[in-house]
Amino acid sequence: MITYRPFLNSDPPEIVRIWRSQSNLNRFANSFSHALIESMVLAKPYFTHEGMIVAEDRDGKVLGFVHAGFAPNDSWSDLDVAEGVVAILLVDPAAAPAELVGGLLNAAEEYLIRCGSKKIHFGSRFPQSPFYMGLFGGSQIPGLLVEQQGELVSYLRSVGYQELHQVHIFQRRMGDFRPIVDRQQTFVRRNYQVESVMDPQPLSWWESCTLGDTDRTRYLLFDRKTEKQCGNVTFWDIQPLSRDWGMRAMGLYDLRVDRDARKSGLATFLVGESIKHLQQYGTALIEAQVRSNNEPALKLFRKFGFGEVDMGVSLVKVVG
Repeated sequence: MITYRPFLNSDPPEIVRIWRSQSNLNRFANSFSHALIESMVLAKPYFTHEGMIVAEDRDGKVLGFVHAGFAPNDSWSDLDVAEGVVAILLVDPAAAPAELVGGLLNAAEEYLIRCGSKKIHFGSRFPQSPFYMGLFGGSQIPGLLVEQQGELVSYLRSVGYQELHQVHIFQRRMGDFRPIVDRQQTFVRRNYQVESVMDPQPLSWWESCTLGDTDRTRYLLFDRKTEKQCGNVTFWDIQPLSRDWGMRAMGLYDLRVDRDARKSGLATFLVGESIKHLQQYGTALIEAQVRSNNEPALKLFRKFGFGEVDMGVSLVKVVG
């Protein structure tokens, strides 16, 4: 008999054991530990014991767990309980996964609906990613990774989930990186400049909660004549995941250019200058994640020589 119960303070060693047993998931942090779950998961201001649900057998052995939470509101200033998120669901490979997945998912859905969720996302996709930034996925959390899909996606579809987004995961090693030089970029360089801000203040409560403790650098794009800021991009040190990769890897977290200044080469200039600066300070790899429907961003990163290394998919279910 399997029982499902809220998280207990004695559970982290078993959570770590199950995490580390996922040998087929290459974008999961192998260094996941009791200390990391304490600092990067349990310490979040919105963590609740009821949202992390543990499955155990009649002897009390933990067989799996699911962690449910909530997305931010539109201003990223608080939680939006109407937008539930199944952030992660893992089972012991030695257990019977089919029964466990269904039981854990049902328990997570019941918790979220009880709290007021009208929609449930399965597989965190930033910004619907309250937990585990830096512990799996990469520069952002891309939903279910390719190696997690297969039968799981088929099961989710059978219980009412529909595909919402596909996410391309791009990486670029820095060894031969050069900014793009052409007539347009020469013009942009004469009229705009990029300034860096180390350890910038978070732009929102949600950024503070999800990335506030990370090593971040924000690059600001200014018009030289008017001194008006017209864009920015933020990179963060993907820890502890990049430590497992054996290199300093920075993730592109946010890229914004004023709407009236788009299609004029400014995003290309901002990204190129930013990456060049990170390269000079020892960054070995840059990662970016782009939704499949964002054609301008896909073209931008491919232009810089980024290669696609993985893909994620996020699914959603309307429950009220």
